[in-house]
Amino acid sequence: NLERLRTVTEDQPEYKLLQQLVLQAELSMSTRPYRITDKKSVAPSGNQRDYYSIDGHILQNVKQNQKRVSMLDESQFDRQRVLDMQFNTTVLALAYYVTGKNEYGENAAQNVRDWFTGPNKMKPHLSFAQVGSRKPSKGILEFKDVYHFLDAVRIVHRFLSNKERGEVKKWFHSYLRWLDGSQRGKHAYTASNHHGVWFDVQVTAIAAYINDTAKMLSVLDRSISRLTAQVSLAGSTPNERDHSTCEHDQMMFLQGWSNLGRLGEAVGRNIWDEYHGGIMNMSALCRVSLFAVPYLQNRHVCPGNLVEENEQRWWPLLHHAYEHCAKIKKKVSLGIADWISQDNTVPPMTVYGMPGMFEQDSGIAPFWQLGLERRLSTPLTPPTLMVHIDVEDILRKQEDLTKNVHDTENPNNMPDKDTNLANLTPERKEEDLQNHGTDSRNRASLHELDTTLTSLTPEKREEDPTNNGTYSVNPKSLVERAATVSELTLKPKQEEPQKKENDSANPKNLNETGTKLLSTTNAQQEHPAKSEIGSGSQKTNNGIDTEQVTSTLEQKQDDGARDVKAQKE
Repeated sequence: NLERLRTVTEDQPEYKLLQQLVLQAELSMSTRPYRITDKKSVAPSGNQRDYYSIDGHILQNVKQNQKRVSMLDESQFDRQRVLDMQFNTTVLALAYYVTGKNEYGENAAQNVRDWFTGPNKMKPHLSFAQVGSRKPSKGILEFKDVYHFLDAVRIVHRFLSNKERGEVKKWFHSYLRWLDGSQRGKHAYTASNHHGVWFDVQVTAIAAYINDTAKMLSVLDRSISRLTAQVSLAGSTPNERDHSTCEHDQMMFLQGWSNLGRLGEAVGRNIWDEYHGGIMNMSALCRVSLFAVPYLQNRHVCPGNLVEENEQRWWPLLHHAYEHCAKIKKKVSLGIADWISQDNTVPPMTVYGMPGMFEQDSGIAPFWQLGLERRLSTPLTPPTLMVHIDVEDILRKQEDLTKNVHDTENPNNMPDKDTNLANLTPERKEEDLQNHGTDSRNRASLHELDTTLTSLTPEKREEDPTNNGTYSVNPKSLVERAATVSELTLKPKQEEPQKKENDSANPKNLNETGTKLLSTTNAQQEHPAKSEIGSGSQKTNNGIDTEQVTSTLEQKQDDGARDVKAQKE
């Protein structure tokens, strides 16, 4: 996809972005090569070649300008140094590839040479990253950008000797073994939040670089299983929403999966199409996008968030949602959250109007748009006809439903079967009786559909002009689903009387029908106050002719009266 950028003209949308790339490359040329031995402090091991950083990031609650800050001098440690090295190398490699200027490629190759080869190269481990942190996996996250850095290394291979290329691959072989075997690596691998996702991003990118395709495929297949534990049917990510940096954590979660998805595409793994269900029967990552991206619904800031983030970081994630989620692109309007600042209210409709550079801790590759296919630069065109759904309400109901299911599975909390049936509509009681008092349908999808349909009048099911800023669905799909539910509930009710009539006409069922009629008549004779039946021929739910029952009852009462009179005489 980079090949076509060499012939971009001024009238094409990529041209302005390429100008920014060249400008950034010139700035990168002014920095000297980065070395692990340049830091002013030494790791606890006493070896200057050991990567070293400590847990110095704190939250500072400032009323007007809340931001994540560090109370440390970054020059003493390696964290900022490795970020600068990876970003500058990527920018220089891209600029070399597009412009053909060798000086860009040579400087990028020098960064690789000084950090990963020679006597002063970094040791292939992160044992002293984020020293003092309560989360051992946190230090692994500092090497997360290796996924785009290794793409840059491939581009500048021609500026490295065969020996140097071999040393670089050997270094990443050793680092990969450390990730798989170390205690810190195991903590990152088992992390239930975005730390685990970014661990998989690192391992997959390194396996691809050292040509270990089997490892790459196994990690991708394994990582997909994380989605079932990390994403709810409503699309929420509970492990990312309970922190003071929850907006940042949600962006890191989605960005990690987006990067992993692009890595998977190279070997035929479509992570964006895994685990359909929940809202609109979408895949897990599409549900997360719909729930989290504040340009797809007017959601609240996640609870407990204390830090302002760059809202433009949501723009690439909005693009990824439109790129991979057909239902979002076709049926969801832009429902921008009211806490988005005025300057960022309207996102650019093409990726080339979005920034090329974001913060280095965002997980977004520099000039991320340049690797996309041209077809993906088409404007985002949301639909106009919408039906309102409250996603936050669906989430609350989903959590209540999950809690009730867990309570029901506990024998001590098992409610009485009759109580369960009393809460059901008449047309579903018979089905639940056949299923031993439980509903065999998907409860989450039924609740979702009921919430939608009951909030609409019949006229609004065809067209609902209201759109209060929250995300919406195409009403056509609701009408189709309503028809499906009608077939499930109404059709059996209409066919049942005919079926009963046919059964009663069958000679094999005459005795059974007569027994039901006699028992009903006797019960009404014993309790005449409860046996009043209206005029006209009607049938009960059991297919019994009420007029016939009335006639039989009156005849028996007349016969009884004559018998009493005869006995008296």
